[in-house]
Amino acid sequence: MIMSYGGDLLEVALLIVFSRSGSPTPVARTPGDSVSAWAAPAADGEAAINPRNPCRGCTRLVSIAVMARILFDTATTINGWIADTDNSLAWLFAVDGGEHPDDGLIPTGLGAQVEGSTTYEWVLAETDILAHPEKWADFHGDRPTFVFTTRALPTPEGADVRFVRGSVSEVLPAIREAAGDGDIWVVGGGDLAGQFLDAGALDRIALSIAPVALDGGAPLLPRRLESDRLRLVSAVAHGQFARLIYDVLPGKRAVPK
Repeated sequence: MIMSYGGDLLEVALLIVFSRSGSPTPVARTPGDSVSAWAAPAADGEAAINPRNPCRGCTRLVSIAVMARILFDTATTINGWIADTDNSLAWLFAVDGGEHPDDGLIPTGLGAQVEGSTTYEWVLAETDILAHPEKWADFHGDRPTFVFTTRALPTPEGADVRFVRGSVSEVLPAIREAAGDGDIWVVGGGDLAGQFLDAGALDRIALSIAPVALDGGAPLLPRRLESDRLRLVSAVAHGQFARLIYDVLPGKRAVPK
């Protein structure tokens, strides 16, 4: 069973092993671990956990590999737009710290990134990356980037870009394999993040809220998602930005608007 927790832990797995009385005993592990444990009989009837070596009288052996998180991390206006009606982020770059965000506003521990075609094309055009492919690494590093598209799009020289089509569920195994132990960052847009949510694959939503309101554009997350599905992990001020982080809890599928 894999569950998300707040605080400093990115994700933990609950490895359930049973004593002779059938009482479950959880053992927490961090992402990327491959965990094995044995439940040994104890005098009080509870299970004694030995995570390394089997023991005489063990009742069950369980092994589990903990998967990395999938997170949607983005800047947004106070009224829920991530780009204006011209698909521009000029409103964001005009905010103090918007063009060169604090380290606390950028996700770390990443193994792969995922983008929709509109986001990908914006990235290419914004800094003329096709003519200056060395700029690709400024944002993407050397991580693989998966781009959901049905069109033929150009690739910057030397960039690890993998074009995919189909549903999130169909492509997700390849994305997880490429990410390894690292987290998967859904960069945008909002509807692609919604597709991960629809597939039950979104673990965390991190928002950097700018002191800006727009009258239209690209919506943050065009899904109905109520409070029983979100748990606040942290709320911190970073200069002009409010950084809100929510864990996404299991539940019924979100409803597209």
